Amino acid sequence: MRIILVGFMGAGKSSVGRALASLSSLPLIDTDQYIEARASKSIQEIFDLEGEAKFRQLEAEVVEHLENFPEAVIATGGGLPCHSDNISKLNRLGFTVYLSVPHDILADRLHADSFSRPLIQGKTREQIRKFAEEKLLIRAQFYEQCKFQIECLPDDGANQLASQILWKVQTL
Repeated sequence: MRIILVGFMGAGKSSVGRALASLSSLPLIDTDQYIEARASKSIQEIFDLEGEAKFRQLEAEVVEHLENFPEAVIATGGGLPCHSDNISKLNRLGFTVYLSVPHDILADRLHADSFSRPLIQGKTREQIRKFAEEKLLIRAQFYEQCKFQIECLPDDGANQLASQILWKVQTL
């Protein structure tokens, strides 16, 4: 079984992924970490040295490699499902879950962590909120193709969300 977490940056895919992997006893694959290991560069370095197009190409290659992991929790990068027909491929690979977070909550989370995210580095909280709102309008059509959507509210902890996802997977 593959459980694949999808959503905007800051939605909690990595945190929920770790909790879900622990709860389900499945290994966790974080696609951004996977790319960094394969490229021997950080995501920031890939963006700086080779550009976003190269990064998106590396994401598409990772999606192809996911077939090698029949049992895993997979936390995807925020833009991964929105390029190269990746969302269709992810849906064929496993149970896709869209972690949906309102853009105002995303803006707060992202502003606190903007230094480590190439697409929002140097932006103010208001610029990040506007960026998230605009990108979510574009990306929603891809995210909403997931097999399951879960609303992530500020008080929801990663363990609580992981339990809800695992329950849903087990009831199918």
